[in-house]
Amino acid sequence: MDVVCEYCSALHWHAERLASSTSTHSSFGLCCLQGKIRLPLLKLPPPALQSLFEEFSPLANSFRTCIRSYNAANAFTSLGVAMDERILSGRGPTAFTIHGELRHRIGSLLPAEGIEPNYAQLYIYDASTALAFRESRNPHLRNDVLGIINSVLLETNDLCRLYRRAFEILSEVALENHAIPASLHYTPGTDPRCFNLPTTNEIAVILPGDENVPITTRDLILRLQDGPLLRISECHPAYWPSHYVLFFPYGELGWHPDMKQWNVSEAHHTGSRLTQLQYSAYRLFERLAEYSSILRGGALFQEFIVDAWAAYEQNRLQYVRTHQTQLRSEVYTGLADSMNTSLNPRDIGRHLILPSSHPGSPRNMYEIYQDSMAITRYNRHPDIFLTATANPNWPEIRNELKPHQTASDRPDLVARVFELKRQAIMKIITTDSHFGRVAGYVYTIEFQKRGLPHMHLLIFLDGVDKNRVSSQVDELVCAEFPDPHRNPIL
Repeated sequence: MDVVCEYCSALHWHAERLASSTSTHSSFGLCCLQGKIRLPLLKLPPPALQSLFEEFSPLANSFRTCIRSYNAANAFTSLGVAMDERILSGRGPTAFTIHGELRHRIGSLLPAEGIEPNYAQLYIYDASTALAFRESRNPHLRNDVLGIINSVLLETNDLCRLYRRAFEILSEVALENHAIPASLHYTPGTDPRCFNLPTTNEIAVILPGDENVPITTRDLILRLQDGPLLRISECHPAYWPSHYVLFFPYGELGWHPDMKQWNVSEAHHTGSRLTQLQYSAYRLFERLAEYSSILRGGALFQEFIVDAWAAYEQNRLQYVRTHQTQLRSEVYTGLADSMNTSLNPRDIGRHLILPSSHPGSPRNMYEIYQDSMAITRYNRHPDIFLTATANPNWPEIRNELKPHQTASDRPDLVARVFELKRQAIMKIITTDSHFGRVAGYVYTIEFQKRGLPHMHLLIFLDGVDKNRVSSQVDELVCAEFPDPHRNPIL
């Protein structure tokens, strides 16, 4: 992985280049859309935190092994999600598996009476008291590592200052143990030529003045005490730094809906919006000039990737929910949907329709199924059923791992290498006609419980190349006993 993108300096394999590339010039679209995405590099973490990511020591080993617990102990927000807690037997890699919606939530700045403070509430107390609470709630974590992280965040994280300021304002206006809610309101810079990340200076603490003021994507509502847990919008720039404090120790803000793509030829912003998916993908590429704590996060990196995808998917679903008219949902409603879903006509109400353009939706899956069956009707039965599974020991993966890492720590590398292997396999089958002339094919990509991608492929051969007799099958498939000397165990 030694080919550098000329626009963002991301490292690629040569095979990842776009089809428009020439023999002397390679261009890439996965990382920055050929320069349309421009983001500043991540800041180098404080030395004390960086040593925990890299060193060979008992402290660093504990940090890397329990990094999700260390992050949760110091995060401002909790993770509200239905976790799959089933323990996978054997010595296989860890996996971060969720069901349903994923969200970040925050409570009041002061705990309810008789309840120990946690998450953002701990940043209101002095350092020693907060550390004592963290140690009592996390007996499986090392006290000295918790102390290092606590000191680093109090010294460098700008969100700590914002929460303390919000606490001071709410304390001043508190009446009868109940305070008007405060809001961390985000207002982006006004200069459209700047393409810096949003800073905490653009977040102001304001008082809505009315508890019924709706929460917008720019607001993070805080109460002094009591009240339910409130959800942070996936569109708020504090969505990532408020939870992944070990990845963003300075409180650097993340994506927000006002971000725009970059016009490479004219060197200014375009009117095209920089999507959440494009922003997240940019952060998953390694660059020689950037130290990425994200790519060194191990189990926390797994959580980060799942969270980034869930936030993007929930953002898209919200768009579908609020744009049913533009999506012409009335075309899909009525008697046809009533019959397909076995509803009683008296029970029909207003439905939210997912269009076929939404990946994974019922209509999308049914459309793909119909296409596959059309290929089968035209070419008769498939001749070859081929399965290819990712191998975590592929040298392309192992050579790019950081120290202390295994393949399960870098699902991004596994997915990218598997896709390159898939393309190579398809070239051998279709272009090189390894099994004969190919009339058509259908494949699907699945991920096993251990996180490894694999492909199920149906191949339809053309004319005389179809497998009609057993001798043709014997040329493609073999079964043999392992050699007793080379493979004695087998």
